[in-house]
Amino acid sequence: MKKCDYEVTGIHVVDYLITDKGLFSWKEGSHGMVLEELAPGVSLEELRSITEAEFSVSPNLKEYDCLLYTSPSPRDS
Repeated sequence: MKKCDYEVTGIHVVDYLITDKGLFSWKEGSHGMVLEELAPGVSLEELRSITEAEFSVSPNLKEYDCLLYTSPSPRDS
């Protein structure tokens, strides 16, 4: 995003950004966000069209397992 609408409490303190469309990282030595994983059914072109921020694509880009990034349902307790 070009402008944060929330109060900024720290700069350069986030290592990963996980959304319903993809997983991005900030790695030492990289310039900006790096797309590491895409959600199932999401194309790189679709993600670029809806993402305001610039990002590069990892040479090891893969599809992520949605189950790894979901919260347990209260029913699962």
